[in-house]
Amino acid sequence: MMTILLLCGNLSTARAAWISDEIAVTLRRGPGNQYKILKSLASPARIEIIEDGESYFKVRAADGTEGFILKQYVTRQEPHAVISARLQNEQTVLQKKMAELTEKNQELQALQDETRTMLQRTEAELQKVRGEYEQLREGAENITETIAERDRLQRENQQHLQKIAALKEENRYLWRNNILRWFFAGVGVLWLGWFLGRRPPRRTRSF
Repeated sequence: MMTILLLCGNLSTARAAWISDEIAVTLRRGPGNQYKILKSLASPARIEIIEDGESYFKVRAADGTEGFILKQYVTRQEPHAVISARLQNEQTVLQKKMAELTEKNQELQALQDETRTMLQRTEAELQKVRGEYEQLREGAENITETIAERDRLQRENQQHLQKIAALKEENRYLWRNNILRWFFAGVGVLWLGWFLGRRPPRRTRSF
């Protein structure tokens, strides 16, 4: 249990650090040159400081190996190589994002051009439809006027037909009256002639 607690305490207090020199630094089993070399660490290897000694740090390497290393080869500041590598990675990521944004911008530009073309085509079709609508509206107005004129002419024609029928009826009435008038006139002439023919002639006086 004590071992587990010590290990947990060591894990909780571990601090990040790096190998500072451009040389291979030995990681030993104990805090001194007399201890066995476990492995070599080269800058900018990242390590974790577990314990802080007088001349040595107890550290943990990236692969989990624990040992002791001289303090003079350890720095808590990121080495320039690490910073440079990180900035290089960030620059690569930014360049990739920039390329993606450029590609998306080109796609958006193409979409905008296509939308503008479609808008122009739509406006042209709208103008055409408006023109056709105006023609239909004018045609509808002309049809309405034509229908009104037709109805007016039909009414006038009906009135004329009624007048013609009335004139025909009046003409038949006058024709009958004239026939009767001439008939009676003829009868009267015949009767007058017959009456005159039956009267004896007048005697003339002789002197």
